[in-house]
Amino acid sequence: VAWSPDGEFVASAMDFQRESWRAESESDGDTEEIQNPHVVKIWSVNTMEEVATLKGHSDWVLSVAYSPDGKTLASAGNDKTVKLWDLSGETPVEK
Repeated sequence: VAWSPDGEFVASAMDFQRESWRAESESDGDTEEIQNPHVVKIWSVNTMEEVATLKGHSDWVLSVAYSPDGKTLASAGNDKTVKLWDLSGETPVEK
């Protein structure tokens, strides 16, 4: 988990416990979507709503960190990659 420098957003890797619960509930016929452990989620602190999902890793996301100016987010995965995400526009994109 990483807080943006301005304190307005939180970036997180997927919640492993929640993913396991969702997988079990789906086996009981529940059609709720299973969260993808290969993504980073960005949440608004003020609204508690998800504002972005960053897709690009091919394995578990292990760590996230904001740049000091808050315009770039780095994510490191078990796929042995570090992704840099440009957050300066309306929609985050991989650099």
